[in-house]
Amino acid sequence: MRTLSSPPTHPFASFVLPFPRCAPPHSLLIRLAHDDELASIAATLCAPHLLPPPLSPPLRRLAVDDILHRFAGPERRRLDAIGASALFVAADGPQLVGACGVQLLALTSAAACERRITRDDKADMAVRPLASNLVVAPPYRRKGIGARLVARVERCAADWGFDEMLLKVEADNLRARRFYASLGYHAVARDTRAERPARTLFSRVRWERTTLVCMRKLGLRRAGREALAESLEAEA
Repeated sequence: MRTLSSPPTHPFASFVLPFPRCAPPHSLLIRLAHDDELASIAATLCAPHLLPPPLSPPLRRLAVDDILHRFAGPERRRLDAIGASALFVAADGPQLVGACGVQLLALTSAAACERRITRDDKADMAVRPLASNLVVAPPYRRKGIGARLVARVERCAADWGFDEMLLKVEADNLRARRFYASLGYHAVARDTRAERPARTLFSRVRWERTTLVCMRKLGLRRAGREALAESLEAEA
């Protein structure tokens, strides 16, 4: 399976860089991205200030196309269809500073798709939510924004009636794996036949073999109820 190596919107069409300030995490707005802004969101998410080191033009185009393929179009809003998705963005005023998405796909509990399973795995195949495209601008990292974005897509999946979330991360990305583990995700499988686009100076993209760790979290609906209770208690 080919994947983009980087785990992810118009008011955000024109940004002022570098970032003049970092708002406190609680003052950031996290909201659903809409179809009419996805092209500019995708371009911004793949810009050098959000994805350092900068992607080459071919890889940047591929990354933009991947975001649009995952999240753009009316068919992505139909929850009765495989492929339904939602992309959430974090904004500090007019600045886009992060994003995370979720998509419904036919997967096993170990995040294997139908093309990659054995006959024995077919009984485990079901429509499941897969989180992807998590990105936070460097000046805003280590402020809890990534955790808030993941929590938002988890709440979205719970609202859609699911009690689990799957995701995939590069095996050698130990920081990301520790981050997801801190949020309650557990490694359930390794995909040693995955591919990712390699850096290139030419117009053609070269694919190379990589290993992905598939992680899973259960209990989304319970976590959502507990978060709501804490919020109500704080407001009381």
